[in-house]
Amino acid sequence: MSCDLAGPNAVKNDRQAEVRSEDAQRLLAYASEEGLTVPDGVRTVLLDAADKLRTGAAFSSSEHAAFLRAYGDLAQVTKPISAQSLSDTDDARGTRGPLRRLLGRRSISEAKQVALRFALRAFLIIACIVLLEVYQEFARDLLFNRDEVVRLTEEQRKLTVAKQTADRQLREAGVASPKDPVHLDSLNRQVLELGTQVDALQARILTAAQFTASGFSALGAVFTLLKRGDHTAAADAQAGEEATRKAALAIKPVATIIGGFVLPLLYGALGASAYILRSVVTEMHARSFDRRKVGDYGARVYLGMLNGLALQFFTELLRGAVKEVPGGLTPSLIAFLGGYSVEAVASVIDKAIRLVTDWAKPAPK
Repeated sequence: MSCDLAGPNAVKNDRQAEVRSEDAQRLLAYASEEGLTVPDGVRTVLLDAADKLRTGAAFSSSEHAAFLRAYGDLAQVTKPISAQSLSDTDDARGTRGPLRRLLGRRSISEAKQVALRFALRAFLIIACIVLLEVYQEFARDLLFNRDEVVRLTEEQRKLTVAKQTADRQLREAGVASPKDPVHLDSLNRQVLELGTQVDALQARILTAAQFTASGFSALGAVFTLLKRGDHTAAADAQAGEEATRKAALAIKPVATIIGGFVLPLLYGALGASAYILRSVVTEMHARSFDRRKVGDYGARVYLGMLNGLALQFFTELLRGAVKEVPGGLTPSLIAFLGGYSVEAVASVIDKAIRLVTDWAKPAPK
């Protein structure tokens, strides 16, 4: 609706003019509180406009233009603080969600609501990361113990063969040279030592095998609980055995997918959420938060996830080339930093693309 008004009461019904005047008064109050210098002419025009709106007096076209110029000049004085940001950081102008109404809590500003939402998202991402990291550690232990059983079994086999050989030599020496106690004593000690080592390996094998069996059984039980169907004792036992076999086959591929794809995405999303939360809190305290930027935050989270995945890929390439990432940086930390600093990663990639493009250009003739 235009503010070039024809009748004396038309301004009174122009809600847009009233909102602009209220915004101007809010900015003027903020400038006064912060000790900002507002030109007297700007202040006078804005106050006169507010008086006219309160009394229902008409605006002329020139007065409306003067009001808009004065409002623009005031916005330059208070920049980056705007009337919108003052409203979005004011608890009195906030809203109460269903939970806050149920608990009888007071309303909070839009900025605090956004900060709480991203804090909750960060907490959920952290919970997912913790669960997946626990699974990764559990899977590594299971795979290590499974491989350890194979290795120790082979070592035990070799020691058993060596013990049997020493035993045979001891029996032969007892028949061939029964009066050589030194040689017999040496062979006897060798047999005893080999027997002790075989027994110790057997105990380690049993421990590793029990841990592996119980671990795969636990995973199988989890998979069984996720299924629905017949729950008779026989069916449960058969389903448990089948789930345990499947868990033993799937544990390594699942751990690879989680470590190579899912966790980098989550760490990237966590880094982006941490940056957004920090930015919102900083802008909230500076009173420069503007709800119109909230729609951009989702895109930043997606970019952070892509950065986390891409940096995980490049980190694996680097680790394959140099065996160790410089500075002790882990892939998880690199993915987090990639999500936190989206602009820095994009800048590096742009520079790399320009270098490659310039290098690939044919030399001028």
